[in-house]
Amino acid sequence: MTRHTQALSTLGILSVALTLCVGCETTEIPSAEGHFTPEPDVELAVDVDSIDFGSARADLGETVTRSVSISNLGTSDVLMDGVFQEGLYENYVVDACEGYEAPAEDETPAEVLASASCEISIAAGGSVSIDITFAPTVQVDPATCTDRSSSVTFSFASNGTRELSVSLSGIGDSDFDDDGALCSADNDCEDDDASKSPSGTEICDGIDNNCDEEVPADESDADRDGFLVCEGDCDDDNRDVNPDAEEVDADGVDNDCDGEVDEASD
Repeated sequence: MTRHTQALSTLGILSVALTLCVGCETTEIPSAEGHFTPEPDVELAVDVDSIDFGSARADLGETVTRSVSISNLGTSDVLMDGVFQEGLYENYVVDACEGYEAPAEDETPAEVLASASCEISIAAGGSVSIDITFAPTVQVDPATCTDRSSSVTFSFASNGTRELSVSLSGIGDSDFDDDGALCSADNDCEDDDASKSPSGTEICDGIDNNCDEEVPADESDADRDGFLVCEGDCDDDNRDVNPDAEEVDADGVDNDCDGEVDEASD
C-alpha cells in the first residue's frame, strides 16, 4: 500500500468515527488546578412548625418553656450559626443563643427583626433539642396582651442558605394595676389604670370605667368648654353656656346653668 493510499484509509476511519460520535455526551475534565467538589448532602427537618405557649403572668414573672427538635437527615454534618426573630421578639428567649441585637427604634412592628449568634453542630443522622422560653415580663398595650406573636428562624448559612422557621404564640396575662382584673382572662381594658375594669362603676369622668367599650352620653363635652353634661353643662352644644359662665341679662338663655333664665344680677 502506497503512502497516499494509507493516508486516505486513515481519513476514512476518522470520518466513520466522527460520524458515530455525533450527539455523544462529553465529560468535562477537571483542570489541573483543582477538582470538583460535590454539593454537601444536607437535609434538615424540625419537629413542629408552631408552638403555643399558653398563658403566663407578666406581672408575676412567670415563664413557659417548650422545646423544638432539629434533625439532620443528610449525610453531611451541619452547623447552625444564628437565629432571627420577628414580631414581639422580647417575649421569647432561645437557649444556646446569645448576643441579641435589637432592631432600630424607628422600625415599624412589621419590620422588627432581632438576631443572635449560635454555634450548634448537628452530626449527619443526628438531632438537637433547643429550648425556647416564653417570658412575658414587659407590659404591653392591653390590645395585644392576648396575642404576643413572634417567629424564630434557625439559620444554617455555613452550609448554604438554609433556614427553618417556627411560629410562636403566647398569652401574656397581667394585673399591673392591681385592680383584681386580668388583662386577658378578665378583659381589663386598661391594665395600668385601676379606675378601669370590667367590674368598675361608671362615674362622671368621660371615660369607659367598666370596659364595655361605651362612654355614657351624659359624660360628653361636645362643645369643649371643659364641662361634662353630668357635671351640670345644660347646653353641650354651646361653649358659652356652662356652670362657670356669667349670666347675660335679657338674652333669654340660662347662661350659668342654674335653672333660671335672665335672673336679675346683684
